[in-house]
Amino acid sequence: MDQSPTRASTTQPQIHAAPDAFDRLAFLGWRWGLTAIVAGMAASFLLFGYALIYWRNADMDFMVIYNALVLNDGKPQLFFDHTGYITILSVKLWFQLLHGLGLLGGYSLSTFPPASDATAFDAAMTGAVRAGRVLAFLIATGCVLAFAGGCSGPSCATGASR
Repeated sequence: MDQSPTRASTTQPQIHAAPDAFDRLAFLGWRWGLTAIVAGMAASFLLFGYALIYWRNADMDFMVIYNALVLNDGKPQLFFDHTGYITILSVKLWFQLLHGLGLLGGYSLSTFPPASDATAFDAAMTGAVRAGRVLAFLIATGCVLAFAGGCSGPSCATGASR
């Protein structure tokens, strides 16, 4: 009987490391995965945000847009302590920019048609809500790309600073 210890193989298995650690996060790889995320955000925005009728969801759109319209008229705003204060200011400036470019007619309360003219009011409010939603999409996409761009190389995967 052979009482010699069992001999283990000394050969190491071949490990194929990805050139970038982020390539393992998604089956598409880092760049195509990021492209898929932005494309998914755009599809979601178009299907479930931009295309929806403005009054279907009674959400924060009304409060933010109303305050942006009030501020663009030079009147005092209603929500000073609201957590969306930066959002209100950014929508105000966005409306001014779009109006300056000729892309948005109703950018202040004085330029909005009266609510008694339902057709004109709906058109103006739809334009304002859609403009606000475009800004929200641009901010969200910018945040995703900024975070992805801030950590997109092999040095980030190893923890080394740039």
